[in-house]
Amino acid sequence: MDTMDNLKKTPLFETHLALHGKMVDFGGWALPVQYTSIIDEHKAVRHDVGLFDVSHMGQVWVEGKDTWKFLQYVNTNHIKNIPSKGTYSHIVNEQGHIIDDAISFCLFSTFAISVTFLEVGTAGSTLVTGLCFVGMCLR
Repeated sequence: MDTMDNLKKTPLFETHLALHGKMVDFGGWALPVQYTSIIDEHKAVRHDVGLFDVSHMGQVWVEGKDTWKFLQYVNTNHIKNIPSKGTYSHIVNEQGHIIDDAISFCLFSTFAISVTFLEVGTAGSTLVTGLCFVGMCLR
């Protein structure tokens, strides 16, 4: 049995294989670590463009009148309330320890999405539970 059989696959899995991606176990997901060589890929990204398959990452949807107050409370960077803008930050717990990094995007003035590596059902459930608790405390 191939080791990839037991891993979760993104919608781009077959595309990665067709492009000869060297697939590895990345947190339980079959993801490409390399296609040709590190030098070739470095040059391609520096001179053209590089893409990263984020479909394995978790999404936390935040909505309501206190969306921005909440996001400012749980993130270390200033989260912009500007539609179509994103901010890279860390989500921390009440002791200031980093739980995960995230990119928070403003979709509307009262609606945002934060994309993290954590997935609900594993360590991500701790993040979601913590965020829900913080959201209730801010009410």
